[in-house]
Amino acid sequence: MDDPNIHAYGEGGPDDAEIGRQWRENSSLEKWFPLTAEELERLRADNAALRREAHSWWTAARDALKLREPLAPEAIEAAAAEAFGYEGGLQEVNLGDLLHFARVLEQRHGIGA
Repeated sequence: MDDPNIHAYGEGGPDDAEIGRQWRENSSLEKWFPLTAEELERLRADNAALRREAHSWWTAARDALKLREPLAPEAIEAAAAEAFGYEGGLQEVNLGDLLHFARVLEQRHGIGA
């Protein structure tokens, strides 16, 4: 630095002479460079793999989301006619027929098999 009153680390930080002294006192690579090049490359590879996996999960979740619109009343009546085998208003049905009706509605919505 040209001006001796300006410090790179602020007024409370060490000056260049102190940094040089600390370097000479303890110049072990572990202190100044805590990661080896191999460890850094391994961490970068792990990070890249995690990034790819996260992207895969995000893409799968996005693609699995299928926007569905509510069925129109005509479609519900058509499903009831298919499930119960009749045209017309609702009447008492047994549980098996009701479950079949629910499955028909789900299929019309693209849910289930």
